[in-house]
Amino acid sequence: MRHPYRLYVYFVVIPWGRVQWLRAIRSPRREAHIWYGVLTCLLGRSRYTHCLVGTQDAVLDPSLKGDRFWPTITFFEKYPSVATMVSIPVPTEPDMDALPRHGPRRAWPTLKRWMTGGRTPATDCVQTVISVVRLAGVSIHPRVTTPRELEKALMAMPGAERFGIDHPTV
Repeated sequence: MRHPYRLYVYFVVIPWGRVQWLRAIRSPRREAHIWYGVLTCLLGRSRYTHCLVGTQDAVLDPSLKGDRFWPTITFFEKYPSVATMVSIPVPTEPDMDALPRHGPRRAWPTLKRWMTGGRTPATDCVQTVISVVRLAGVSIHPRVTTPRELEKALMAMPGAERFGIDHPTV
């Protein structure tokens, strides 16, 4: 059966430039997302630090600062460190407004979720993407805990396509 809609899941890598590291060292609290990304890479054994989900019109960014929406057209300007996009066919276009909005997130629930093999709930980026995919009518195993595992689960779906994104600024 052919599904009429597509969801796009974006995977972000750490921009390993010197400027980002200097900012992270000078302002560790304000630049916590960089340190959290390093932790995600190390513990998740992945180059991906973050994931986002979108449709043709908008991208949902479930970040540490809270959920934010970006128009797809300006999204790549905001996230020059997007390295991979996975496109999956879905039976229904998800109403992202139906999802509960999350404010600022803490890292500890995600770490606890990783340590328990996905048995503990968390509202991190991976779980938010899974919620949107489910809202679109596609099931993903609830024990997926890292961006790397999420990419593998999405690529196992029929009709999934993976695209590498090359940015000159990363």
